[in-house]
Amino acid sequence: MKFLYLVVVIFLCGLIGTAVGEIILFFVPISSNFYNFLSSSFSPLSFSIDNFNLVVCSISLSIITKITPFTLAGIIAGCIYSLTKI
Repeated sequence: MKFLYLVVVIFLCGLIGTAVGEIILFFVPISSNFYNFLSSSFSPLSFSIDNFNLVVCSISLSIITKITPFTLAGIIAGCIYSLTKI
């Protein structure tokens, strides 16, 4: 049960960090280097089924994770928070 708590807290903190980063991007000028740093991301996990064609239906699915600097900050904050609670 503690493992599930850790995963949920870290995931939610990552989402909150991403949302805060996106909100901050509204107020940062696009031409600045800080905007380029905040908007940079990498995708460690990418899963894609481009087109799975059956006779009756066609299915396409893709899951892509993007990690930004604020996502990492949120994950680190979630780890610190959950470690202090356990």
